[in-house]
Amino acid sequence: MSYADDLLIYLTSYHKGYKLMRARMGGYGGPPEALFGEKRKKIKNSTFRVTLFRLEKQGMIECDDLLWRITEKGKEYLARKLAKRLPSHSKRSEVKVVKQKNIIIIFDVPEKLHRKRDWLREELTQLGFTMLQKSVWFGPSPLPKSFIRNVQHMNLLCCLKFFRADEAEIV
Repeated sequence: MSYADDLLIYLTSYHKGYKLMRARMGGYGGPPEALFGEKRKKIKNSTFRVTLFRLEKQGMIECDDLLWRITEKGKEYLARKLAKRLPSHSKRSEVKVVKQKNIIIIFDVPEKLHRKRDWLREELTQLGFTMLQKSVWFGPSPLPKSFIRNVQHMNLLCCLKFFRADEAEIV
């Protein structure tokens, strides 16, 4: 999500003045870690002011008596944006440490679903899989239930094939 989107999310629960808002955000891009995890990148004051100005010009936020608020238009925009968001990637702490890699996942996700395909690749990387080809991945099993749920929710299960791989001495 963009910095402007982060700012809109922050304004959904914050209704104070510019100076206090800027101080609360700590001079960083995005609200405090409680809202956005480790996503904290230093943002210049000029960038902050320009973002506020643009959001106000677009009718997403308003300033009444030096208090900033998100408007209905901003709330609708944010709701549409959040509805399009893909599930967040699995946290490494959720993944069980398995020393032996023994599953191969092959997928064929259509081009029109390229965002979901990119999400799948990133998710497999987070789970400790290694890419053999762009759509062939080798990694640990069993897969976390949250991963399977997300794949089902995004209607991608029909595009995936799972194979168990056992190491054998051929030579």
